Amino acid sequence: RGTGGTALTDSVARARAQSQFDASSNLKPIVADQYELGTRGNAYGWNYELVGYQLTKRNDLLGRRDETGATVQTNNGTTRHRGIELALGKELVSNLRFDTALSYAKHQYLDWVTTSSNRTENYSGKEIEASPRWLSNTRLTYIESKKRQSQFEWVRVGDYYLDPSNMGGKYSGHNLFNLRHSESIDQNLSVIIRVMNIFDKRYADSASWSSSNGAVYSPGLPRTFYLGLSGRF
Repeated sequence: RGTGGTALTDSVARARAQSQFDASSNLKPIVADQYELGTRGNAYGWNYELVGYQLTKRNDLLGRRDETGATVQTNNGTTRHRGIELALGKELVSNLRFDTALSYAKHQYLDWVTTSSNRTENYSGKEIEASPRWLSNTRLTYIESKKRQSQFEWVRVGDYYLDPSNMGGKYSGHNLFNLRHSESIDQNLSVIIRVMNIFDKRYADSASWSSSNGAVYSPGLPRTFYLGLSGRF
């Protein structure tokens, strides 16, 4: 039994490796067209940067499962990524600075029809999985002196679809809050303290969906403390 099982496993592994090699050896270059329009400046004490963009990829590399069950990358279709990004920053009062970066984007399959296990799936017009529309990072920084600095950070990840059909549900997104503090011991040595996920929020570092397991979540780190030294010699 042991020998037979090993032989079968090796046979399947070889078939999957050959399938992945065959797929990768036939890959074509991705053709991308990107357009951007933006502005930056200062108004009422606010530094700002605003950018709108559109990126269209043809012959894009998309993953699919072949007849062996292996995931292979092939030139399966055309995708479009369209969005707007905004960055703002200002010194609110003496020694206290506010900065934020916001992004809203829609990532979409324009043309993707794939066949696996004698089944054809048409994902054209669907949103790309694991691609949130909303992303943001906001920081409040207190600079007490050249030797001491503290920062409070808010990271927002919006909801997103779990699978390319958009039928497997959504991950609801999350909000994380972090603290950082640095203090100089002398001109060459600094102590750095970080507390990540200070409210011990349960969240997914990544999320997906499969027909065999349903929704699959990779848990993010709980509240985590870091202590470090930074030296300059």
